[in-house]
Amino acid sequence: MRRLLSILLMLCMLSGKCYASALLKEGSSGDEVLKLQNRLVELGFLNTLPDGKYGKETMESVRSFQKSSTHMGHKLSQDGIAGEQTLSAIYDDSISGDFLYFNRGERGLRVVRLQERLYDLGFLSERPDGIFGSNTENALKDFQKHAADNGAAIAINGCYDKATRETLLGDMKSLNIEAPEFFIDKPADSLNEKYIYARNCALIDARTGEVLFSKNADEKKYPASTTKIMTLLVCLEKGNIDKQIIVPKEAGEVPKDSSLVPVYPGENMCIKDLLYGLMLRSGNDAANALAVLNSGSIPEFVNDMNIKARKMGLKNTHFVNPHGYHDEEHVSSAMDMCNLTRQAIQSLEFCRIAMSSDYIMPPTNKRDALNIRSSAEILDPESVYYYPLARGIKSGYTKVAGHCYVGAAIKGDRVLIATVMDCRLRPMLWQDMKNLFEYGFSK
Repeated sequence: MRRLLSILLMLCMLSGKCYASALLKEGSSGDEVLKLQNRLVELGFLNTLPDGKYGKETMESVRSFQKSSTHMGHKLSQDGIAGEQTLSAIYDDSISGDFLYFNRGERGLRVVRLQERLYDLGFLSERPDGIFGSNTENALKDFQKHAADNGAAIAINGCYDKATRETLLGDMKSLNIEAPEFFIDKPADSLNEKYIYARNCALIDARTGEVLFSKNADEKKYPASTTKIMTLLVCLEKGNIDKQIIVPKEAGEVPKDSSLVPVYPGENMCIKDLLYGLMLRSGNDAANALAVLNSGSIPEFVNDMNIKARKMGLKNTHFVNPHGYHDEEHVSSAMDMCNLTRQAIQSLEFCRIAMSSDYIMPPTNKRDALNIRSSAEILDPESVYYYPLARGIKSGYTKVAGHCYVGAAIKGDRVLIATVMDCRLRPMLWQDMKNLFEYGFSK
């Protein structure tokens, strides 16, 4: 008996398939669960973000697949456990393939993934919303037509069918699509709007103000925490940055999901420390505190920000708060943010703070010394997105605004300022910034 068990175990090891290792059930976790969840999303049975944890939602999704497959003539247990037979059916296109295809009327995470792909390729102009409506259908048809015109064997039907799926997920270099992912290895000076992920951007020469590149640069957008560029500038103009202060109660009156330094009401520190916390930690608590300390109240400080914006000629800018938390009336534009930053960097103190990457906040009556660092990967030598010519200045993000960044780059005696607004993903932000700077320095 022992010899037989040893032989069976050896066969399992040699084949790489052992029922126990293939069995996934509630409580399982890891890469295999993540792989399973992603496949279930593709098939339309799971509508939550994969997390590698086999919970109740994953179990019910597997059970739904088992039931649906049984109705189609494939006999599977309906226990929500992903054993070898169920896993084989899930990954086998000849069994589960019919579930992969969908068209108008479909909703859910797999629609979001399709929309994201079309959005990044430039065929869909609206943000992904998970609803396969007329806009998505037309965008898919546009992609299908472009692919067909460039030699792909694909029908122009607005359906996410097998040929469309294989084309969208395959190597598309031969399809002559102008999209950011295909700009790699192209000359820097060949950059055009279609190679930029962001919905809005601007690039200017800081010395002359010359506009070197733009894309929807004057469109009013939500600036998120890039707002803090103006907050810093207004504070510096009021002076007394070495003044010792007591953090006011308004520092604690920020939305629960705010980014924080953190600083605390009643804390003793100098204004300069708040300014570094404002820029490096994007502290909304610091922004509120600075507003009250400099103008007496947050509304009065915001009024000072808007007066400054008008004096600077920022025609598409209106502030509602000092930190950039979303408000329908809190807007700016890529070109305005470039021009704001161009004027702001005339201040050496502004440059010292906004272009720094780390700072040690001295201890206070409420905490020990705090070492704060910029989270911008473009400034981090250890990051794959590091750009050695970059020098600050401020990132921003809200769900509505998308990822934003206003930055400077220096090469020799040239200083460039670039703004990107409404990027779908943070890595896209850094790719756009690098491409813009390289374009500018190539001119």
